[in-house]
Amino acid sequence: MTGRGHGRSSRLLIVTHPRFDMNQPPIELSLYGVYYPPWLLAAAIGLALAMTLTALGNLTGLSRWIWHPPLFFIALVVVCTILISVTLVPSFFV
Repeated sequence: MTGRGHGRSSRLLIVTHPRFDMNQPPIELSLYGVYYPPWLLAAAIGLALAMTLTALGNLTGLSRWIWHPPLFFIALVVVCTILISVTLVPSFFV
């Protein structure tokens, strides 16, 4: 006995999702041959937007009403990333 198969079928089971179609464009972003997930771009834009909103809040004096600024900044980054990903990145919540 060689240890292969042991009487079982040696076929590979491939499960495909009904929404995946080979004719759709890829959802990865390619930069110089390196593939990145689309949420990475959304996170970078969300971080930049949150930093801009935080700077505006500091300039206008609205930041004095915030109890815990670092915690608020993290929450703002998450909210901005989700808003950017839902509006700009196709198939983010597929």
